[in-house]
Amino acid sequence: MASHIETLESRNLCSVAPLAAHPLPFPNVVGTYQGPAVTTTGASVIETLVISKQKNGVFSGATSQANGVSGKFTGTITRTGKVHEVDRGTTVRYVSLGSGTFANNGFVIKYHATFGKQHLTGTLTLSLVGTM
Repeated sequence: MASHIETLESRNLCSVAPLAAHPLPFPNVVGTYQGPAVTTTGASVIETLVISKQKNGVFSGATSQANGVSGKFTGTITRTGKVHEVDRGTTVRYVSLGSGTFANNGFVIKYHATFGKQHLTGTLTLSLVGTM
């Protein structure tokens, strides 16, 4: 018995539908935020975070602390307000990794910072103090 394959259509067909806008936009986080960075040992310092750039869910800017330590950071935010950030020191050599949330014009971020062989963990609670 011989088999036979019949081509019914010689064209490749596809349909195209316009992309709908996502119903939930990225939160606008550009601005100046300030609040305490509290370590698990109880040490505390006031930190200022200035977010100067944001494109969709990616933002960047500079940090400074009342003790003179400053840095530059980059971060991401989801449409629902989940945040991840990396802060690198400019006046003192350190790297800080954090994750948390953005809600009600403020951040709550759990962080882990490394200063050479010293490691610190804590919570950063920042409130909006100015917009750009």
